[in-house]
Parts: sequence; C-alpha cells; structure tokens
Amino acid sequence: MTEAQTLLHRISTFRERLEHGPAGGSSLVPMGQAIEGNKFPAAGVARQLAAHPELLSRTLRVLAESPQSPPSAPTPLTARARKLLEDARGLVARQRSLADAPMPDGMAAYHRATVAMTDAALKMAQALPASAEAQLRVCHGLETILGGVRDRLSTLQIAVAGRSRDAARTDGLARRLSDLAALRVVDSDWFADLAEQLLDEARQGAPLRFLAADAGASVANRVAVHALTVAAVVARVATHDFEWSARPLTPVVAALLMDVGMVSLPAEVLSRNGELSAADRRAVEVHPAAGARLIAGFAPDMKETADAVAAHHERPNGTGYPAGLTDERTPTLAKLLNVCDAYAARCSARPHRPAQDPRSALMETLAAAELGHHDRECAELLTVLGVYPVGTVVELADGRVAVVAANHPHRANFRAASRPVLAVLTDLAGRVAPRPEFLDLAATDRGSIARTLPRAETSATLGADYPEYAD
Repeated sequence: MTEAQTLLHRISTFRERLEHGPAGGSSLVPMGQAIEGNKFPAAGVARQLAAHPELLSRTLRVLAESPQSPPSAPTPLTARARKLLEDARGLVARQRSLADAPMPDGMAAYHRATVAMTDAALKMAQALPASAEAQLRVCHGLETILGGVRDRLSTLQIAVAGRSRDAARTDGLARRLSDLAALRVVDSDWFADLAEQLLDEARQGAPLRFLAADAGASVANRVAVHALTVAAVVARVATHDFEWSARPLTPVVAALLMDVGMVSLPAEVLSRNGELSAADRRAVEVHPAAGARLIAGFAPDMKETADAVAAHHERPNGTGYPAGLTDERTPTLAKLLNVCDAYAARCSARPHRPAQDPRSALMETLAAAELGHHDRECAELLTVLGVYPVGTVVELADGRVAVVAANHPHRANFRAASRPVLAVLTDLAGRVAPRPEFLDLAATDRGSIARTLPRAETSATLGADYPEYAD
C-alpha cells in the first residue's frame, strides 16, 4: 500500500468514527484536543468538530504524521531513468567547470539560462512516478531537455575556449615581444608554432576575428592584439599569392614580429585621441627600423623577415617611412605586410575613431592602392577574404540578421565576392530562429546585405543565444 493510500484509509476510518462513534465509546482525545474539559462523549464529536474546524485540521495532521504510517519506499527507477540521472550529473559537473571562467555579460546570461534548464530537468527527475510506463513518458521529455542542455554547454565551452585561446595567445605574444625589445632570449620556434596554428585555422575556414585590446591594456598587449589580427589576415591571403603560397609560414611569422619596435613607445602615444604631435610621429616612424634591428639580433637567419619589417610602412609612390623607398626597392614581403596591416587597422577601433566595417575597409584599401599608398596586386589579394569575411555579422535588407558562412572569392567578379553564403539567425520579427537558415546570395537575385552590425549591436542581438558573439 502506498503512502497516499495509507493516508486515505486512515482518513476514511476517522470519518466513520465521527459518524457512528468508536467501538467501546473510546475517546478522541489522543488524536485531537478536548474543548469542554478533558474529555467529551463520542456522540458529540461531530458537533464539536463542526464548531471547531481547527481540531479536525490538527487531527488530520496527526494522522498523516503518525508513527504508525509505513515508511515510503524509494521509487524504483527504470534503466532509462537511471541513465538520465547519470547524464544529468555529468552535465552539472560540466557546468561547474565553467563557473569560474571569465565571461562577458551576454555569455554569462547564456550560462545562467543553461543552468536553469538543468535545474528544471533535475527537479523533474526527482519526482519520477512509480509506474514504469509513466517513467518512460517523463524520460522522453527529460531526454529532450538534457539534449538541449548538452548542446548549449558544448556551444558555451567552445566560446569560452576561444576567448581563453585568444587571451593566451595575446599574453604570450606580448610577453615575448617585450622580451625581444629588452634583448632577452626568445625562442623563435614559439612564433613558428603560433603561425602554424593561424594557418590551420585559415585552411579550415575559421571566422576572421578582429581582436580588440581591453581598456587599460599595456603597450605590449595592444601591439600583440594588432599583430595577431594582421597575422590572421596574412594567413588567409598568402596562400593565394604565387610567391608565398608554397611557404606561407614566413609572412605569418613576419606579421607577428613586424611591430616589435613599438613595444617601447610610451602608452600615451598609442592612446592619443587625435592627431599625433611632431615628436610622437617621429617616435612612431622609427619603429620599423628598430624592429628590424631587434629581429636581426635575435635571429640572424631571418634576414628576409627583418628586411620586410624594416620596410612594411613604405609606399610605392615613395611617401612612406622610414626610408621613403619606392616600389622597385621595397621587398615583396613588405608590400604584403603593408596591405594587410592597413586593412586590419581600418577594421579595428582606435582611440580617435571607431572600427570600419570590412566592406568599407576593403574599399578604402583598394582606393589607397590606386593612389600609390599600397601595392595594387597585394591589395587585390584582399578580395579573397570577400567583401564580408567569414564570421561577419550582417543585417539583410528585410531586417533579418545573419552571419557570413562562406564566400565566393573571385578577384575579377566583384559581385560574386559581395554576395556570400549566409547563415540567417533571426526571423523577420527580429526573434532568434530555432536553427539557422542557409542562404546563398550569389545563387539568387532576391535579398541583399544592408549593413554590417557593429560589435555592441551584435552582442545585444545575438549574445544571449550565440555566446560566441557576446562581447
């Protein structure tokens, strides 16, 4: 007999005693409390209880809590239910592993919602019915909830790992550039390993991310953030250049090292919100030559890289610095670094201006190449990134929000480069869709990109559902 059945039986017996009186005229005092004196006759029980309903309430509570009630046995679990509980415990452990990870607000909100889903599933699991058939029905719902939790945790772990990876790379590069600037011993293999990682990500079609330094970051950290962004651009375009496609490691390593001469600059120079003074400009313009000397000193076998670093701010028309070299005297690697550096800088925020969207940055870089500020052929290589690089979040003309999933690189067909494959993430009402809808703009005349979403707007729109876009 279950606990509920036992309680109902005792209540039924008690009601019968109220209506007919207990056998032998026994008193109800042990079950309640006398009202008129210490005892009252059984015949008056119903009348007394009607006049004092709190007595009935206390008596029922005593019945329910009576030590004579048999202890309830634990609900027997089916094998499927036991497995679900084990899975839930594993998911809780994964959540705890993320509890101390630093997260921006959007990512933290995503984590809190995931924890709430897990708590709801555990409460359902703790109230499983005794019937095996009923348990199976509940288990089906639990499996759906836990599957959603598992997917969200995987997404969150990837996003957290990506942020941790970027932070580790930035800190590691900043530390080594500082050591190099201070003439301390540096392992050149570390730069080659990092360059290989960036090339692997480019080959796999990973999104191109334009990193941003935290407020109050050190000079070395800011230099490292920009160097990593430039190196990521170089890793994607060098494989399409006839000279570097067979050995792309060299230009990527050069991009990581090219601004080492800036590490010694005063912080206020990089934080200046406006035009640089003549003294500050002179301090900035010596960094290519200073960096080349540092590289030649720690790795004499990297002369090609040192020469490229020395000339990466020269211009084909001879108006660059530090030596005013013209096109014929500038190393080809320096020309590639010059273009990728300019494009990455335009796509990144600076104290005196906001970041440009990739389309505007590409147009401006191509226009500057026409004016002789960049090498034309190297500037055209940027079109392999597409007008909107993979990972760019855009708004369509109908208001939906999408992310660029793939491009149609075509240096001679600008229209194809400007109509990428999109993963549409929201519906026409602005709600996040349950799953992305893929749309190839090049395969249809319907639909177009209206604009690129800035970082803050991307985070506000998608951060709670796509933590990789939380900022």
